[in-house]
Amino acid sequence: MKKTPKRWRLVQDGDGHWYLIRSHELSLFGKWEAAGPYWEGYEGPSFHQFRIDGPQRLTFENPVEE
Repeated sequence: MKKTPKRWRLVQDGDGHWYLIRSHELSLFGKWEAAGPYWEGYEGPSFHQFRIDGPQRLTFENPVEE
């Protein structure tokens, strides 16, 4: 059985910073962003490690799905 690859997407926060996150975590990213800089009431993972300099810095190898 062929394993389905995890999908990723580019998202931008309200301050214009770019993130490359897993597609299935889009709603969680929205909650993280809405919680603000002190994440009051937010108990999920941080997305800081997914911040990138912008889409112009990304490169791809064979981005077409087979």
